[in-house]
Amino acid sequence: MIQAVNSPKNMIPWSMEPNRVPPWTLDQITVPSINNASPDGSLSASILHEDANAGTHFLYCVQPVSCGRVYCLSVVAKAINRTWMNLYFDGFGVFVNLATGAIGTVVGASLNRIVTALPNSWYRISYAYLSPTNANVYVRCYIGEADNDVTFNGLNQDSLYIWKPCINDGYYPEDLEKIYTNEVAKS
Repeated sequence: MIQAVNSPKNMIPWSMEPNRVPPWTLDQITVPSINNASPDGSLSASILHEDANAGTHFLYCVQPVSCGRVYCLSVVAKAINRTWMNLYFDGFGVFVNLATGAIGTVVGASLNRIVTALPNSWYRISYAYLSPTNANVYVRCYIGEADNDVTFNGLNQDSLYIWKPCINDGYYPEDLEKIYTNEVAKS
């Protein structure tokens, strides 16, 4: 049985502070600032800064999921010095060109993939996923060098802005304001 209940609750604790460890883990990146201009005019977007090492550059958190339940993963992002990113959830993912909003390589089967253009070259990326198991899964946001390419020599630079990463129940992302008025309790 598939459970698809749209709920405005964001399941990622501290989602507006990806520099907070835990729940976030940073791999070959830093988050030097979480007070940057965002699409709504507030100073709440975060910078993902890649280091100078070879490999993958990403942040992640671990999220419990339930078998047969539909989840929607979303994030708002903007290019700085890199134009590609990969949004990844439990073996499923989508590459997005942040210069154009075009969807690139899709990894695994998703129920839907949506890229919505926002003002000032921001994009909201989302996709729905049907969990095949009860587990703790990795939610990752990779900096990309090109489509289907997240392994590269870092350039010690600000790469991407991200804003309002979210996991909610259902096939579609919730309204950005609803999500954060009902954010999961922080501990």
